Amino acid sequence: MDTPAGIPDRLTIVETITFQQAGQGAACADFRYARHIQQSESPHEQRLTADSQWKSLPTGDVQKVGMLVVVNCAPASKTNKVLEICNRDCFPWVIPAGEHFRGNPQRAEDLLIRCRDGECPCTVHVFPL
Repeated sequence: MDTPAGIPDRLTIVETITFQQAGQGAACADFRYARHIQQSESPHEQRLTADSQWKSLPTGDVQKVGMLVVVNCAPASKTNKVLEICNRDCFPWVIPAGEHFRGNPQRAEDLLIRCRDGECPCTVHVFPL
């Protein structure tokens, strides 16, 4: 969808998380927000296959990363296909098969990715700051 001239680029997030125990009503958390993009850059999307070796997370030509989404494209039934993301100084975030991780990294160039067991297909979405 095109925006009228003079309106800054923006990023909009809409998420819903639902938790339901057997025989009980569902608990829901909705998150919605939008923010203007400071840089006039195109987002980057890359499909790749992560293996068991830590490798730099690709960010394409995006100079200042404002948001990062990593999708574990392995079917949810493949419970051993777990992605891990970390920077060089911390414990990893875990992304189970069929799920995703969204974050706003301060230093995207320090991020690493790997698959705990074998190889795992994934998609990396990078949005400018």
